[in-house]
Amino acid sequence: MRIRGVIAAVVLALLGTSTPAQATTPSTQTQQNSGSWSVQIAESEATLGPFVAVEAFSGARDTITVEVENTSANAISLSIRSIAVSAPQGMLDYREADSRLDPSNWVSRAEADGPVEVQASSSGSIPLTISVPNTAHDGDYPLGLVVTDAISGRSLNFPLLLRIPGEDRNTQLEATSTLSLDGVSTWPLTPMRGESHYELRNTGTTVVTGALEVDVTTLFSHSSQVAVLEDVVVLPGGTLSGTSFDSVQVIGVGAPSLRFIADGWEATGEDPAGGWEQRFIGDTTPAIPLLSLVVLAIVVLGAGAAWTFIKRRAIHHARPASDA
Repeated sequence: MRIRGVIAAVVLALLGTSTPAQATTPSTQTQQNSGSWSVQIAESEATLGPFVAVEAFSGARDTITVEVENTSANAISLSIRSIAVSAPQGMLDYREADSRLDPSNWVSRAEADGPVEVQASSSGSIPLTISVPNTAHDGDYPLGLVVTDAISGRSLNFPLLLRIPGEDRNTQLEATSTLSLDGVSTWPLTPMRGESHYELRNTGTTVVTGALEVDVTTLFSHSSQVAVLEDVVVLPGGTLSGTSFDSVQVIGVGAPSLRFIADGWEATGEDPAGGWEQRFIGDTTPAIPLLSLVVLAIVVLGAGAAWTFIKRRAIHHARPASDA
């Protein structure tokens, strides 16, 4: 089956700029800038976070086309190749593939020609072939495409996601979080310092993007947010971990929690499919500050002393007067 999605890349020459490469996450397209280049990916089947997605099938050989428009006053000479991606700390990173099984090896030039010459104020196209192995299971397979201008030497990376549909596609997140507290002896004069360790693992077969919130809930349901990570990406088999530090007003027992707010697939030109939320509760940590124990002891001892005094007074007044 031929892939229905067609990738269109528009390369604009922006003279006099030197902005480093960075990715944005618009609703229906992916755009990156690097130096004098601006690359825009559109007309795909769907987007997810920074990814542009196309549908692929196990054992199939399909073709997609990267269409280029040069609106600058100078000619460009473009080549394109695929590259592997990873997502350390939830942010995309491009690297050379370290395995023949990496999905970046599935995409190649349809023709072994040299760079595509695109004259000023004209357009061109670069065909790509996708060959999915028979052993590929249902799920998401991320990779990157690198467009390079041989004249200026500038390159642009943008993320592509091959989606193999099927019943074995699943989304599964697992997480752990722990909390350690100090400043116990000063409570309640000052907040406690909370150190929350978290780890979010993607054990499913789909890419997950969204925002991760870390907060601490205490005995009286008081919640104190300690960290928010936005636009994170967790690839299948990937892990997102870290430590957050914040002053937390803790009374009683503190339990850290992770709340992942996922993005939904969005078909180009259609309404978003919607995301989902998942919360993970971490290990609870008893937080009984020393000062509160001292205050409690004083209150208990004071109440005991008052009760003893009242009881003695009552006994004294209850005694009958002695005969004269």
